[in-house]
Amino acid sequence: MHELADEALARVHAAKTSKASKVSKPATPKRRPVVEDEEPTRYPLRAFVLTWGDLEAWWTHYDVDELAVELTDEQAEAFFATVEGTTEFADRLRTARTTVAESAGRPLLRAL
Repeated sequence: MHELADEALARVHAAKTSKASKVSKPATPKRRPVVEDEEPTRYPLRAFVLTWGDLEAWWTHYDVDELAVELTDEQAEAFFATVEGTTEFADRLRTARTTVAESAGRPLLRAL
């Protein structure tokens, strides 16, 4: 009986060890290939506001040194590409807000 219990415990510990090694590095989400002629799906304003509301001060929740060690090269490059695209989009949005306000001859909407 003790032998069976010891074997069962060994199987449980082996299963935990294999699961822990699989969980240590999360997989990079698969990205849908970009088709050159295809227009990207446009999301509504609400999605933009909710997305950026969720990201407020996101960097305060992570340890840079831990990420530097734990991220795969592919995960880090995906992050850097997203940041570069975000920065370019922010510059275009800032310019568009100024241009639209000037051409409309009215102030931009402001939250109270």
